[in-house]
Amino acid sequence: MSLQRETTRLLPVEIIEHLRKGIGSKGQIAHVEVFDSRKPIYVQIPNVLSDNMKCSSKCLGITKLYSHQAESILTFLSGKNVEVATMTSSGKSLCYNVPLLEALSQDLSSRALSLFPTKDDN
Repeated sequence: MSLQRETTRLLPVEIIEHLRKGIGSKGQIAHVEVFDSRKPIYVQIPNVLSDNMKCSSKCLGITKLYSHQAESILTFLSGKNVEVATMTSSGKSLCYNVPLLEALSQDLSSRALSLFPTKDDN
């Protein structure tokens, strides 16, 4: 049996005000800033990727990347840790799946474990 509460849909400005009056009423919210949308910056698929990865991307219709995707892929491939925090539908999946698939394709005995948080709609 699933117990669901009745919820009210709020606009972003209403959510912030609700948080300020509730859990943020004791000064926990220090700053709120609204950013205007920006035009995407596209770049070419990095040359360091294997021909197989570039060909696979092209077959999937991926002919260019957002700049944050290319930057994160190159950073992953250089062996550094990466954290990507962007809006929904901004291409985060490619940021970690491309370097993962690239590494797996280079060493067929390698393994990977991807952990993802899940949404709880209740």
